[in-house]
Amino acid sequence: MELKHFERIDRKMEPRDLTRCGCLAKLEIELNEEKGVWFVKEFDNEHTHEFANPDHVATLGVHRVMSDSQKAQAVELRMSGLRPFQIMEVMENNHDELDEVGFVMKDLYNFFTQYKMKNIKGHACFGDPGFEGWMRSIESEYKDKFRGWVGFTVLVSHRITACCDILLMPSRFEPCGLNQLYAMQYGIVPVVHGTGGLRVKNQEGVANFDDILAKSVAFMVARVD
Repeated sequence: MELKHFERIDRKMEPRDLTRCGCLAKLEIELNEEKGVWFVKEFDNEHTHEFANPDHVATLGVHRVMSDSQKAQAVELRMSGLRPFQIMEVMENNHDELDEVGFVMKDLYNFFTQYKMKNIKGHACFGDPGFEGWMRSIESEYKDKFRGWVGFTVLVSHRITACCDILLMPSRFEPCGLNQLYAMQYGIVPVVHGTGGLRVKNQEGVANFDDILAKSVAFMVARVD
């Protein structure tokens, strides 16, 4: 971009920050096919710009990402009526530091845009196709014993929860967790993995179990006839 555009006095909008400044720093790696190892072919540490503030590194694009559990929670909160900025506040309150969230408001808006587009095209945003196929197969074979449902609506999810005797949540990671709260509201006993927001201490009606027990429960459920 020519410098004259930055110096115009009739400019109505502030120019965007320059992201290309001719920095010579680079790291080039190459694979040695004979030995099957990677090695550094060229490294240049000469920068032509100031470094980002360490406190701002987590907000740089290359470091930002929404986990699957955060995406699922964002969708559920959105369907419950919360607006994106309110959802972002919930995400921030689930962590001690802002950089632990892993993404910024812009990423949340972009995610919802992509989520809407996928729904419009008829594609599911979440779910393991292999596991979904397994549920359909088991349901067709044991129609009177097993029921699998692929999809999500707030109404159906609450109906399923309300009909449970026990709600099992062996999540590997769960920033907050809403289903165990819904279960307690319906008088259901939630059995949860002691991680993140599911690690509820001294709260009646919630059973925590560690990774070993979580694997054991999953193993027993998988072997039920």
